[in-house]
Amino acid sequence: MPFRVIAGRFFCVNYSPDGDTIRFGPDNLSDLNHLDGVPAEVNRRDHASIRLEGIDALETHYERRHQPLELALRAHEELLGFLGIRNVVWDAGQSNVVLAGRWRPRLHHCQVER
Repeated sequence: MPFRVIAGRFFCVNYSPDGDTIRFGPDNLSDLNHLDGVPAEVNRRDHASIRLEGIDALETHYERRHQPLELALRAHEELLGFLGIRNVVWDAGQSNVVLAGRWRPRLHHCQVER
């Protein structure tokens, strides 16, 4: 199965990432046009929502009575940690990231199925 490498960065500040979805901003927005399937939708910041295939993690932004927040946050922390994003600070309602830092240089590639 062929893949295409797209250079860019992952983003979580001012978003509600969870353990299976993150925002990605390609260095060259036109690279997204080379992907097969449904065209990628980008927001006004030129970020696309990336969902990990085959992963269904608990949501961080559901009400606590629906999904255990502790487990949802652990899944979220694992994904962000894998991407090198650390020191995540949530808003008071734990529904939006207000601050995050990186412990290593920017990620250079997002490999997506072509």
